[in-house]
Amino acid sequence: MSAAAKELAQTQAAGIRLLTWDEPEYPQRLREIYDPPPLLYVRGNIELLNRHLISIVGSRRPTPYGNQMAEKLARDLADIW
Repeated sequence: MSAAAKELAQTQAAGIRLLTWDEPEYPQRLREIYDPPPLLYVRGNIELLNRHLISIVGSRRPTPYGNQMAEKLARDLADIW
């Protein structure tokens, strides 16, 4: 099995959809930035992607401090909404 096929199988098993910028569900505002990601991993209600949202993007290898701050920021933002 190729690495791509394995990745696809794992995402599908986790209930994650891969969304390319060619698909109508791809967030319109994200298409407008300088260098939009060509692929999004989406889990949950895909219709929410075209609403006003806040995203947290981080490192694949965060420090413990980075993890703590991302959790705090996410918790504080969730409390506002």
